[in-house]
Amino acid sequence: MGRKSITLLVADVMVVIAASLASNYLRFDEFYPAKFGHFSQWLVIDLVVTPIAFYAVGLYRGIWRYASISDLLLISRAVGARTILLVALFILLGYDRGVPRSVVLIDAVLVFVMVGGVRFLTRMQRELTQAKILKTRRPVLIVGAGDAGEIILREMRNNQKLDYNPVGFIDDDPAKWGVRIHGVPVLGGHEEIPRVASERQVREAVVAIPSATGKDLAEVYKYCQRAGSTCRP
Repeated sequence: MGRKSITLLVADVMVVIAASLASNYLRFDEFYPAKFGHFSQWLVIDLVVTPIAFYAVGLYRGIWRYASISDLLLISRAVGARTILLVALFILLGYDRGVPRSVVLIDAVLVFVMVGGVRFLTRMQRELTQAKILKTRRPVLIVGAGDAGEIILREMRNNQKLDYNPVGFIDDDPAKWGVRIHGVPVLGGHEEIPRVASERQVREAVVAIPSATGKDLAEVYKYCQRAGSTCRP
């Protein structure tokens, strides 16, 4: 395991302890309730089972700065496997009568939230760093708020060799106006290019419409010329 994986492992151990104590407190208003007679055994086994389950599912092999919904699903599977294994071991060891079911459920939810939070902090840090870098780049419009436009947006943000800061989308579909794609707004149709370019100091636009006809491209070029902006296909 690398340094980052070990850091996550230590964080998960802290999560296990915090979630166990918090679930007790939420259910019984006590950290060590008398009704949870085998809490010490539960915590010790949890500290062993959770890292093993998480490692088996793959939570220490991900690149969390690119975390997405699929990673949340992976975390949910890991927490589910960990909880089932933990309860099964407790039953096998004969401690199950001392484990309140409500605490098990609350604990699982807290572990999921905390483990997800720890991992998505890495992505949040990346997003903040990226936002600072983008401010130093040239503002650009993306013409086309479809799949191709979304791909170009991600490439502009992630490729450090590109000196572009996508500040808005242009699309002739009124249903898309006002929506945001990865935080970047769709600012209107083609006729809005001169206004938007002036307001946002844009001197370049990139066309991301694979199905565009010659007439469509001619219209985009026309509005870019009015804005004094260059237009790239």
